[in-house]
Amino acid sequence: MTAYNSLEIAQRYPVSGVGMGGRTTHHARGFFDLATAGVALATGDVVALFNLPTRARVIGGFIKSDTLGAGASFNVGDAANPSRYFNGSAVGVAGGVDRALAATGTDYLTPTKGLVSLTLAGGAAATTGQVVVYLAYINEEPA
Repeated sequence: MTAYNSLEIAQRYPVSGVGMGGRTTHHARGFFDLATAGVALATGDVVALFNLPTRARVIGGFIKSDTLGAGASFNVGDAANPSRYFNGSAVGVAGGVDRALAATGTDYLTPTKGLVSLTLAGGAAATTGQVVVYLAYINEEPA
């Protein structure tokens, strides 16, 4: 048998929670109210939500939406990949919560500070209703 060490054990994080990033969970939340904004989102419309800092490692998240219309699906991502965190989430069709983070966004480490945006990927949206996007992350120390 051969034994191996994780990155954390190999002297990078000898004790969980120690270091610049502290492995403390941080949270980013974006809220959008269609009525307050006075809009009806159309396919391809983009809502800027929040920024993630450099070296943020995404560990979870959700989209919570009111019922916004038939076919109302969302992508959530960044400039490099507009569907990095959520891809085609249909939570806007009947309302509810979607916690199915895309594989491309799970454990993703941001290379630089970047804007996270929501895009209406398809369908018509109502003129009232709210959407919340939440991402949880930890800050990694520089390599």
